[in-house]
Amino acid sequence: MALLALPTVLLGLDVTVLYLALPEMAADLGPSATQTLWIMDAYGFLLAGFLVTMGTLGDRVGRRRLLMIGITAFAAVSVAAAFAPSAELLIAARALLGVAGATLMPSTLSLISNMFPDPRRRAVAIGVWATMFALGMAAGPIVGGVLVDAFWWGAAFLVAVPIAVAVLALGRVLLPEYTDPRAGRLDLTSVGLSLAAILPVVYAVKHLASDGLDAGAAVAVPVGVIAGVLFWRRQRRLDDPLLDVALFTNRAFGMALTVLLIGLVGVGGTMYLVTQYLQVVEGLSPFAAGLWMGPPALAMFAAGIGAPLLARRVRPGHVMGATLGVSLIGYALLATAGLDDELPVAAGFAFVYLGLGAIAALGTDIVVGAAPASKSGSAASLSETVQELGIAIGVALLGSLTTAVYRAQPTEARLAFTTGMNLASAVAGIAIAAAAVLCFRALRHVPRLGHQTPTILATEEGDVTDRVDGRLARGARRRAEIIDATLAVVTRDGAAGVTHRTVAKQAGITTSLSTYYFATLDDLLVAALTSVADTYTTRIRQIIDGDGDKLTELAELIAETAGPGRDRALAERELATLAARRPALRPVARRWRENIAELAATLTDDPTAVAALVAASDGLCTAILLDNGPADPHYLRAVLQQALTSGDLTQAR
Repeated sequence: MALLALPTVLLGLDVTVLYLALPEMAADLGPSATQTLWIMDAYGFLLAGFLVTMGTLGDRVGRRRLLMIGITAFAAVSVAAAFAPSAELLIAARALLGVAGATLMPSTLSLISNMFPDPRRRAVAIGVWATMFALGMAAGPIVGGVLVDAFWWGAAFLVAVPIAVAVLALGRVLLPEYTDPRAGRLDLTSVGLSLAAILPVVYAVKHLASDGLDAGAAVAVPVGVIAGVLFWRRQRRLDDPLLDVALFTNRAFGMALTVLLIGLVGVGGTMYLVTQYLQVVEGLSPFAAGLWMGPPALAMFAAGIGAPLLARRVRPGHVMGATLGVSLIGYALLATAGLDDELPVAAGFAFVYLGLGAIAALGTDIVVGAAPASKSGSAASLSETVQELGIAIGVALLGSLTTAVYRAQPTEARLAFTTGMNLASAVAGIAIAAAAVLCFRALRHVPRLGHQTPTILATEEGDVTDRVDGRLARGARRRAEIIDATLAVVTRDGAAGVTHRTVAKQAGITTSLSTYYFATLDDLLVAALTSVADTYTTRIRQIIDGDGDKLTELAELIAETAGPGRDRALAERELATLAARRPALRPVARRWRENIAELAATLTDDPTAVAALVAASDGLCTAILLDNGPADPHYLRAVLQQALTSGDLTQAR
């Protein structure tokens, strides 16, 4: 865990380390005002833009491998930035640092989900991970000031080198590798659309904060929205999407992202205002301001560690809501602060950071925990993208509000800024209060850590650990009963007849209990289809590993669709048909054909013959289900043999 914290600290440092280096860098390179803005913002733009792509890429090429590549690139570009001879090259280096940084965040977070399968330990690890970023941001001005005073402005970038050396030296030994074996190719069109959706929006938000609303920002927002709609529609059509939009059918996943967005809007805006207050109003140096930011970072560390521990006894939604409620004390202190109030301002921001620590740890854990292991990189990237966007929106909205008050006040400049900060903090507090209510209401069903519905967790080596015991075993039986009831409803009424109400009635339970175990209808349908698919997968695996006649055993399995297995086969066909309209079902619906193809590959090396056997098996199952026959295993074997021998795909169909 300590090794994964290093890249996270590095990313936090890189956000703020230029605060002190900027004046000396500007004197050396002589950038224009526009170039100075891009030197500061290019990193954040590209970081936010590439998070989704890099998170999904890590699922495909390996998370540890992407981390190693990313940290190497980050160190190399940092050296280039340190010795950049011109403003143009420094802007390019900062942009490349953003791309490299986008590989580090989702890689480290998804590796945590692999290394800590126990939800209780995973939540604490995520709390440490999130806190390290905040500590890095707080330490940035201090580290930057020391290095600039001792060396030159470029030394601020060289902090990345020793961290990269440590990660590269120890990573291959201490960190496990994980790659999704079923991941397809990277869809470059989706990559382009994701960048076209995120970058214009981030640009517009940052531009609004610095220059107000103009033609550039007005054009960027609709461009980003249109690209986002096209991206979303494309992901729904792809079998191997860049972003699995089916994750949003999980209510806890979507609500946790919403809370993170609102929370980071409040924190991002107030952090910007507090740093400005300490330096502009109180006249502190960035180094001294950084020291004042130390206690808030420690408060976040305490919440990031303490919230997951408390969530073992209290539901995470309640912990998040209560902590955000306590953080309102901080917004109240900031809303009432005056001149020469460094201590109340720092104390208020400590309460603000306390709320951030809880939602960063538990909210991120809910997001990552809601995704299957193969998609944790994608989920992690979404979490980080939302948080980056929240910070940018917070700076833009609260910064613009403060500026508007500042310009409208006829009073002395320091007092005018403080008044603007007071109003912005009050507005942020209202938003945080709404987020607290959302936690209590929308996340109240998320179980305590360690009390989640049990799952079968596979390690890298393929070992399987059953974590069902005591009360969890009763939950597993209840889930199985609900799944059986779902299959019964599908067989009787078709997939269209499946609702939480009809399933609850079939199972003899309340609707609220059904939604407790399966928050959305997609969750319920996926679980039902997976149950059927697992049965067939087990049988086909036995055929593949056995010594008998594989075609005969496959024919007998197909024949069962007219007998004891008819109801489950009917349900499987009905749900597989529904997959055309519900993307969440597609990966499971493909399992039958994938299993048959694997079996066929043990009988022939001819891809055409493999495809013909798959088509014949599928066609025979459909024919049997439609007219209840013929189901004679000898006849079925003859048909399968003919398909395998002839390789005629048209005839097989």
